Amino acid sequence: MLAEGALGDLRLVRVTALSAGATDEQRPATWRERAGWSGQNALTLGIWAEIVRGWAGETR
Repeated sequence: MLAEGALGDLRLVRVTALSAGATDEQRPATWRERAGWSGQNALTLGIWAEIVRGWAGETR
């Protein structure tokens, strides 16, 4: 539908990736799940960037 222009231009892609542990609301987040402690994981970002590029195409 994107390629045909039926939806117009793709302007934003938002990815939310949760681990299986995130499904338990009672469980506290681990240090790896807290950006303030572990930073933004560059490897995971790269993996998701490749996946989104495959779905949505190259950026302009």
